[in-house]
Amino acid sequence: VCMNSAQELFDRCAIPNCPSQLTSPVLHAMMDVLLGGVWAGLVLAVKGIGSQGDGSVQILCKDCDTQQKVLKYITEVCHLDGFTIIIPASEGSS
Repeated sequence: VCMNSAQELFDRCAIPNCPSQLTSPVLHAMMDVLLGGVWAGLVLAVKGIGSQGDGSVQILCKDCDTQQKVLKYITEVCHLDGFTIIIPASEGSS
């Protein structure tokens, strides 16, 4: 997914310029967990947003059920805040 590729490019090109601010261990730990293990195939993409510090992450889920499970994991297990946004598929896509 393009989001994963964009994150990889950011990590490769931007982090070396300011590793103290951009290494983002919490963000990268969250990405590692959500892109593998029990979430594999359910979480389609994960990307830091904003300035890419340990601030915000965007997660693209397979469906609404997965979205709710990820939100529960983030809030109850990781003790982080989260919210959901549902963007309907455009006509002709599935």
